[in-house]
Amino acid sequence: MENNHKQSKYRWYVLILTALTMAFCMAAPNICMSVLFNEISADLGLSLAQVGWIWGFFPISSLLTVLAAGILVDRFGVRRMIVFACSMAGAAGAARGLANDFVSLLLTTFLFGLAAGIMPATSSKVPATLFSTRQLGLTTGILTTGMGVGFTTSSMFSATVLSPMLGGWRQVLILYGAISICFALLWFITVREKLLAEATGYSHGTMPRDSIFQVLRNKHILLISIAMIGYTGCIQGMCGYLPLYLREFKDWLPANADGTLAAFTGISALGAIP
Repeated sequence: MENNHKQSKYRWYVLILTALTMAFCMAAPNICMSVLFNEISADLGLSLAQVGWIWGFFPISSLLTVLAAGILVDRFGVRRMIVFACSMAGAAGAARGLANDFVSLLLTTFLFGLAAGIMPATSSKVPATLFSTRQLGLTTGILTTGMGVGFTTSSMFSATVLSPMLGGWRQVLILYGAISICFALLWFITVREKLLAEATGYSHGTMPRDSIFQVLRNKHILLISIAMIGYTGCIQGMCGYLPLYLREFKDWLPANADGTLAAFTGISALGAIP
């Protein structure tokens, strides 16, 4: 009985840690660029088109790793993959703060997207392996809410609070990189793959070669994927340019422009709970 209680507490600890990891290692370092673009473009002399290229490179590079991450997590396990992803995302995310022109910022953003793209596929394994089928809706909602919290807090505070306090956009990006590395250490120290397996009897191994082809041939999966491309494309475009455009209006303060994006992401986080 006592062992079951410990395993139950451990499940929830790992779930909350996963939600916070998604919030502050993927969501916050990504969305902060949107509210910092006004400052970044003025510093590096970027055009509106170049801003769009940088903003769009994150999801493009993420697509290159998200499918491979789903296979690798079955082979190496959740803990190892998240430690690796947080470490690499932290290093690449902080490197964005060292960029001195359009090309270097584009390259570091691309590398950040490659690392961050590992996190969604890896984190989705946590509810699937630690909780029963009846709890999947709730636990997945908690992960989604964590993402929303990261989006909201970052868009609200990155440009109006953190940037003035730390001395500019470069320090903000370096801070988020350091936070990601701290989460990697937290996963490495407090989470054990063996305990993850004991919680559910789950044991990772090599994924059959034909499994990926079975998934790709599934018409329902393809239909959902096409719908998600359109949906996320619209959301991505709006979030990237909304604060930048609103700052151009005379009556709009920077805090109000960023607050509009924060309101959108905050409502999205609330919607994930029910």
